[in-house]
Amino acid sequence: MRKRLLIAGAAVVIVLAGALLLDARNSMNGSGGMTLGISRVQQGDDVYFLAPPATNRSGQALELRTVTPEKVSAGLEFVDARVYEQVDLNYSPSMSWVTGHGKGFDPAKVRSEPVAGRKVPAHASLEPLIYLHFRVTGTQWPLISSGVRFSYHRGLRDHSELIDSTYTVDSPNP
Repeated sequence: MRKRLLIAGAAVVIVLAGALLLDARNSMNGSGGMTLGISRVQQGDDVYFLAPPATNRSGQALELRTVTPEKVSAGLEFVDARVYEQVDLNYSPSMSWVTGHGKGFDPAKVRSEPVAGRKVPAHASLEPLIYLHFRVTGTQWPLISSGVRFSYHRGLRDHSELIDSTYTVDSPNP
């Protein structure tokens, strides 16, 4: 009887260990990083940069928790990341936006939703676009943000992946 219990216990441990190992693999597409720049930006302006596309490589759906920059230079304050539906943009989406240039397009007036809770199906890309919103608070040019960290829940636990991306804000006098 004791031998059977040991065998059953070992089988349970092996199954759980295998499930944890499979769940530990990263799911987000690590490639597809980007380098974007924007110029003629002044202190006080808000800038928006397109985040790398969220692509789920795993066989399970995942739920996004946060999308944040990894490093941000002094003078560039990260505000938040939001999800925008392409249909609400009314035109081809921009790689970057800046406010404060007169009566042009203002992303703050476009319908958007928080990143948290957004589901990405198995083996698919997130169809809406994610934009990172920054505020220019300094004047030491260039201002740089590097790396985008995607935090998400899949399977049994939370995961976090860093995708290589660089965003640069150049001086108002190019």
